[in-house]
Amino acid sequence: SISRFRFVEVIGKGSFGKVWKVIDKMTNELCALKIMDKAQIIANKCLKTVILEKTVLETLAVDRSDLISNIKAAFQDREKVYILM
Repeated sequence: SISRFRFVEVIGKGSFGKVWKVIDKMTNELCALKIMDKAQIIANKCLKTVILEKTVLETLAVDRSDLISNIKAAFQDREKVYILM
């Protein structure tokens, strides 16, 4: 749930949303949380691109490279898609 995180600052912006530096309230871990607007994704006909991004991040997470942001979770609500790295 989004309430699990304390938002620190925006660290990136894109066509569909923002990437936030967040702190996981349960583990006190510093993470990046990409938040994308579903309406923008659909309007730009980029649903396949978002699904591909999630799939690629999951595939790369198997290797756990320090050079790549590893996906920790992905979830959604009615209006947004979230990717936690």
